[in-house]
Amino acid sequence: MGRRSGKKSKYAKLRAKANKAVAKAAKRATKRIRRVTRKTEKVLASNTLARAGRRAAKRTRKAAIRASKRAAKRTRRAVKQARKARKAAKQFVTRTKRALRDRRRQQKKAATQARREQRAREREFNRLTLSGDADISGAMTGGFLEGSGSSKPGEPPKMRTGKGRKSITAELRMKGKKPQARTYVDKKAHLILPTHRVLDKVSELDKGDKKIGSTLKGIGPTYMDKTGGNGIRMGDIFNSLKDKYEALKEKHLLIMERHKMTIEWLDLYTQIEKEEKDWFTAIEFLKSVEIIDSEYFINKSLKERKTVLAEGAQGSLLDVDYGTYPFVTSSNTTISGVISGLGVAPHSIGSVTGIFKAYTTRVGSGPFPTELDNEIGEKMRQIGSESGATTGRSRRCGWLDLPALKYSCMINGVTELNIMKLDVLSHFETIKVCIGYLNGGEVIEGYPYNLTEVSPIYKEFDGWSSEITEVKSFDQLPESARSLLYFIEESDGVPISWISVGPNRSQTIDRYSL
Repeated sequence: MGRRSGKKSKYAKLRAKANKAVAKAAKRATKRIRRVTRKTEKVLASNTLARAGRRAAKRTRKAAIRASKRAAKRTRRAVKQARKARKAAKQFVTRTKRALRDRRRQQKKAATQARREQRAREREFNRLTLSGDADISGAMTGGFLEGSGSSKPGEPPKMRTGKGRKSITAELRMKGKKPQARTYVDKKAHLILPTHRVLDKVSELDKGDKKIGSTLKGIGPTYMDKTGGNGIRMGDIFNSLKDKYEALKEKHLLIMERHKMTIEWLDLYTQIEKEEKDWFTAIEFLKSVEIIDSEYFINKSLKERKTVLAEGAQGSLLDVDYGTYPFVTSSNTTISGVISGLGVAPHSIGSVTGIFKAYTTRVGSGPFPTELDNEIGEKMRQIGSESGATTGRSRRCGWLDLPALKYSCMINGVTELNIMKLDVLSHFETIKVCIGYLNGGEVIEGYPYNLTEVSPIYKEFDGWSSEITEVKSFDQLPESARSLLYFIEESDGVPISWISVGPNRSQTIDRYSL
């Protein structure tokens, strides 16, 4: 037992020793395995990173190639757009040059037409007749031409000097008249300078299709200086005129800088120099005319119970306040112009005679509801010799506009009417009269603010197809002519006292004369 027990103990030690050796070997093996595993993991990780790097590099290269292609595409598109823009710019420059060339041609054509109209106006103006035939005058009143009374320009307060003065005085002297002895000019009348006329011309030319139809006589710019306190008046011609003239001229030249290209192209600076000499020569002539305080002169005449005729210069619908604005003149052409222009009180006005044509005319631009832009209107213009007395321009013609006539009678307080050129209608089988307006199918009451969108409502009358130029009384007129006159009277509520059947003074029917 003892021997066995000893052996077991020996075996146990050996087993324990063997177990330790196995354990150590296992531990070393485990460490070795772990080391190998770590190395393997590192190698694997390194390989993964390498593959990831390669993939990333590949993606980067592809992204760079795509970006490069996109950039190249954008560059090609930008180059194409730049070429288009360059082409468009060249086309714009070409169009601009062409437009400027066309504009210069139009301006040259307009200037040529203006010169023709000026020559036509001067020829017409020089046909001034003092008895028998028709008078066409833009400066002298009816009383002056008849050989009695005197002439004093009132509103609009402007005096033009130059060729008009020469032609008027020469013609009057040939007829045995002495203009200075019977002409009075108000001290407060404003003078039109040569630079006013140039400003008027270039301003109208620059408006192109939107021009208002100015007479190009410098009236608008003169009124601008009047209201701005810069004007030169008749009372200034005896006191430092040269200094005042130069100061106002300098102001005008500064304004002209914005029109410099047009002025130089039309050589208007030369025109100013030429007209300036005529202007100062005309000033010397004006010094021979009696210059007065018109308000005292007129009111003294009224107190002495003298007859004073205030003769209107333009139609009521050219009034700056009540006309077809902006296609109007610069002053009040209605009855208010008598009060402000002559310095008389409203109660001093007696009768007011409204003069109108048997049809409607208009010079220059502006709304014209009854205009006949056809062969009928041209026939009317030819028969009626419709050209402007001031400019020589052809007048636009149309049928009689009763709403406009009634409006004019209302704002002027017209007490009696004088119908002109009734004989012109003798050449038409049917005569139309506008009795109202339509706007969008609705009838408009009265005279509208805006005439551009209205259409006329007409009433037709039979023509008389016979000459009436030799008729001496109302009863001798054809029945259809009398019916037309009765209708106009009834519509306006104002009697027609005079009827003109021809261009001569003797061809006027005084309806109510005894």
